[in-house]
Amino acid sequence: VTAGKLMIRGEACIKFLYSTAGETESLETMEYSLPFSQVLDCEGVTDDCLCDVKLSVASAEAQIKNDYSGDKTFFDTQIKIFADAEACRSTQVTFVSDAFSRKYDMNLEAKQKTLDSLAEVVSDTFVHKAELSADENTVSKVLDVWSEMGNVSAEASDGNVKFKGKYSLCVLAVNAENKPFYFERLLNFEYTKQCTSSGDLKCEASVGAGAVSYRITGSGIETKTELRLSAELSRSLSVKSISAATADETKPVQRDAAALCLYFAAAGESLWNIAREYRTSLQSIRSENGLSGDAVENKGMLLIPM
Repeated sequence: VTAGKLMIRGEACIKFLYSTAGETESLETMEYSLPFSQVLDCEGVTDDCLCDVKLSVASAEAQIKNDYSGDKTFFDTQIKIFADAEACRSTQVTFVSDAFSRKYDMNLEAKQKTLDSLAEVVSDTFVHKAELSADENTVSKVLDVWSEMGNVSAEASDGNVKFKGKYSLCVLAVNAENKPFYFERLLNFEYTKQCTSSGDLKCEASVGAGAVSYRITGSGIETKTELRLSAELSRSLSVKSISAATADETKPVQRDAAALCLYFAAAGESLWNIAREYRTSLQSIRSENGLSGDAVENKGMLLIPM
């Protein structure tokens, strides 16, 4: 992270399923990892921000080409990657929760507002094992295994994030009669990851499937799928904020003719509430009684300037 810039690095994994040229055609697979890096413009981001970047493949194109001599064949590949970057910085927010006038009654309008704070980003990769049955078919050869979708939810409690979700596995295989066939399965998974945040947390989780390995077992296959999990942990605070305030000049405050009033306050009582009750200045109550905080320190008598 630099001022206004995000540098991202990663790998794009691409797999080819192709038919070989020759007397006996057969389906084969090849897999490559292509490293990439990119600088993203992100206005306002600084190195004290908590950043979360999600990447997804927008499109992938491949063409078979030959070199100048015509002896070698290669894949000319273009991959477009979509990046969704979020940068959060903790800051202080000031809002008005109450108001009063020393001269007139007030008409106040309030709205409920929700303030969100990103506490932590938790991410991890784990390998999920599964056994896939091919039903009536017998798998003699696997041509390819891949995942097309996945969804996940998460909950945070007791210092842990509990992920729970599903993902699909699609299998292209050859049966005992040497005929290709296809089947797919939807698999459930659960995973727990420790976190450092506590309290009432809201989780926004995502999952992506990476490499899939397999071995043939009986009529089906046993798979190991790399699942990449991520969760944003945030806190929400609901506050009442004054959105409009007008003085009703037809209702002037009836003021006491005395210069001072005596008030017996309880320990911890709000000085603001006392000032509002007597329609006087909060700062004048502090000055008159040698107080510095927002609440009464010890129960006792207060001098209230009028």
